[in-house]
Amino acid sequence: MANKKAGFVIRADGSVVSDSSGGWFSGGLRGAALQPGDVVFVPERAYGGSAKWKNTLQAAQLASSLGIAIQVGRSF
Repeated sequence: MANKKAGFVIRADGSVVSDSSGGWFSGGLRGAALQPGDVVFVPERAYGGSAKWKNTLQAAQLASSLGIAIQVGRSF
C-alpha cells in the first residue's frame, strides 16, 4: 500500500532528500546514505475507486469514530 514514488528522507539537520532531487534510480533516494537521526517517510498510496465506494468508506470511518467517542464518553 506504499506510494514508493512519493517517499522522502528528512535529515537530522533538517534538509530533505526526495524523488524531485534525483529520483529512485538516478541517485536521489536510492543513492542517499542514511545517517543517524534521519527519518524515512513513505506515504500510503491513495486508494482510487468509484465515488460510491469512497462515500461508503467515509461513512464507515465516521461511524467508527462516533462509536469510539461514545465509548470514551461513557467511561467518564
